[in-house]
Amino acid sequence: MNNMVVWFMKACLINIFIFSLLFSQVDSTSNAGDLQKTSYSLYKLSLGIGVGTMDIGGVVSFTYDFTDQFLSIHAVATDEFKLFGDNPVERIGDIGILYGISTRWSKWYASVGTGVSYVHSATRGKLIRSSNETFGADEYEEISRTTVGLPIQVEISGATFPFFGAAIIGFANINSIKTYGGITICIQIGKLR
Repeated sequence: MNNMVVWFMKACLINIFIFSLLFSQVDSTSNAGDLQKTSYSLYKLSLGIGVGTMDIGGVVSFTYDFTDQFLSIHAVATDEFKLFGDNPVERIGDIGILYGISTRWSKWYASVGTGVSYVHSATRGKLIRSSNETFGADEYEEISRTTVGLPIQVEISGATFPFFGAAIIGFANINSIKTYGGITICIQIGKLR
């Protein structure tokens, strides 16, 4: 439990540092173009699959964007992909809240953000049962671990229609269990422009 508290404190300090950089960027750029800038708000649900640290990666996120800033709740994971293999499948993922900066031009959108997340992993432990068959799977005990992490998300997207679009979302998570990441191709629905 003590390790989790230390990682939470580190994540908070890193977030404070990153948020101070983000806010200084927003403040320094917003003063120059206040007369030309129009306020807007967008919201979207993103669903994607791609590659991750372990084999495959996936993301589900809900994002609310308000004039060059965004708030997002996301769930990401990376798992082993095996048609025939040992059980359990090793995996790691997180559920997090992120805040960051964004920009949009015409039908395009880009953002980068960070926050805090709850990380869960499952790995194989001791061998329980061995399979001697060609396509058999060995059974192992499942070791579950949880911690607090520092999620990072980068997105580039395009809105084909005002309510439908596609995106490339990259994600990473720095934590005490295993740092991981991935890149996904997503579909998006919502108010995109």
